[in-house]
Amino acid sequence: MKSPSIAVLLLALALDAQAQSNVLDLTPLYKDAVASNTGLEMVHPYLDQVDKNADGVMDLIKIAFTVYPIDSATPLFSTTIAKVDFPSPCVNPDEYRWSEIGAVKFLGTDSSRSHLAIGLAAGCTEADFPYDYKEAYTTFVYSALVDAPSGSVWLKTYFLDLSSFDEINLDGDADKELVLGMVVDLPQLPDAASNLRSIGFEPENGAVIFDVKRALTR
Repeated sequence: MKSPSIAVLLLALALDAQAQSNVLDLTPLYKDAVASNTGLEMVHPYLDQVDKNADGVMDLIKIAFTVYPIDSATPLFSTTIAKVDFPSPCVNPDEYRWSEIGAVKFLGTDSSRSHLAIGLAAGCTEADFPYDYKEAYTTFVYSALVDAPSGSVWLKTYFLDLSSFDEINLDGDADKELVLGMVVDLPQLPDAASNLRSIGFEPENGAVIFDVKRALTR
């Protein structure tokens, strides 16, 4: 069995620490976005996990932003709500099932838009032979214009595990683009091999700039 390199070990530890952290960086959500309001606003996330059949397992998440004056609990307006299903890895699950939000990251500090990436995870055991335990992941990006009511909203969804979400100036202009990273497991290869899928987006409308896969762990 081959030994992983130090770089691979450090990367694995970093990804694991990121996934387990419960402390959110809300810095991108405090900004002067609304011209009609004096001072800063907080672009407050709204995350509503829905258990549609009341079995104790979340099936759906609703996402939006509610914009408040920095010192007030009275909202100025809310963005359009989007809905994303939690993954469902089993064909015929038995009574053992779970789902959770695995990772959250916000972007858009210097923008009239706010961006949110969330990783969803779920697991279950098949009720039929050979009673396999399965897990699955969904990553989505929700982006909304937050400078006035009824701003444009876009949503991108992928059935992969969230790894990273960053603002990068890809073309040298005044605006930063978004880059989403997700882990692609390669079960056909040994030693838990995986690739990193990186997708670049135009922040205004979610148009894909590039979509590439590169070796991550071997």
